[in-house]
Amino acid sequence: MLYIGTILSRLVGCNPPCKINSILINRTDRLGDAFISLPIIFELKKKYKVTVICSKYNEFVFLKAKIDTITFNQDLIDQNHESYTHRIKRYLKPSVLRVVYDSFDIYLNFSGANNVKLLSTTKKIYKFVYKFGLSPFTNSYSVDTFHTQNHVQSIIDMINWFDKDFSYVPHFKDYVLLKDETNDVVIPSEDFFVFHIGAKFPRLIEQQRLINLLNNLPLKTLIVDSPDQEAIKNVATYITNDKISFITHNLT
Repeated sequence: MLYIGTILSRLVGCNPPCKINSILINRTDRLGDAFISLPIIFELKKKYKVTVICSKYNEFVFLKAKIDTITFNQDLIDQNHESYTHRIKRYLKPSVLRVVYDSFDIYLNFSGANNVKLLSTTKKIYKFVYKFGLSPFTNSYSVDTFHTQNHVQSIIDMINWFDKDFSYVPHFKDYVLLKDETNDVVIPSEDFFVFHIGAKFPRLIEQQRLINLLNNLPLKTLIVDSPDQEAIKNVATYITNDKISFITHNLT
């Protein structure tokens, strides 16, 4: 499906609309995906009215960031343990959220999921997606990559198709909205990293490589983990770098 999408995405396309006022974004995935796209969405909001279709797993992030949302409430599948048969069924007949798009000019699918049905009787909407299967035939423009490949750059490439001047620099002040006073963490006075080492297979770094990496980090580093704290439990006793501090309680 990826190879088919690659070929077709180079052959099929259209010109972007002349005037854009409002954008609808599909971010129906999880927490990390929401954080990755926040600086891009903040930058888009400076020029356009932006609404994000989020999942129940990342909705709170967008709400705290004062971004308009539409929530897709269904469970997300753990694709790492999904059979090929189920993947085909999910692609052919996905769980669908129906959205009337009369108030939007462009639809940007950041998630790669085919789970939103766009409805209207009054206008055309321009749909921007990642290459996959026959998607270039059913959408206005397909980025010549897939959503797990060079994720941030592919989103920028998608936006640059209709806004050639778009670029962004993350600003710390944008993230102050996400601050949670219940997180009791002592912030170092020096420059520091925050390193989230908890993840699900196959994303988790191999244990010995992780230990070697942590023991050689040059800056003060706060290590945070998933709620089960399994990653910290597995490596903490092997860390000799005094610049490493483990946060062993759960954070929001």
